[in-house]
Amino acid sequence: MRMRKSGVVARLVIQSNRMDYLKPVAGAFAARSSLADAGQWPGFLRLLERRGRARAVVVADLLDGDTLAGRFEGEFVALATTTPDERQRKEAHS
Repeated sequence: MRMRKSGVVARLVIQSNRMDYLKPVAGAFAARSSLADAGQWPGFLRLLERRGRARAVVVADLLDGDTLAGRFEGEFVALATTTPDERQRKEAHS
């Protein structure tokens, strides 16, 4: 969602992940996600622009009402769908 809101077009691949289940969930649940380190976002965008790929660690809490029922952590790799030269040409014509 954050990539989309920033206008970033890239393919995401899960490089690695871990899920800890802390309690059973028998009904509806909610999930809340964020970057493991919010300060990594500017560097992530710079790397994606320069190298065409960048990594980010995302964490998500699985909630059963107000109770933490599980925790996910995953390392995602974003792969740019255009080359740096193509991106520069596109920006020059905008």
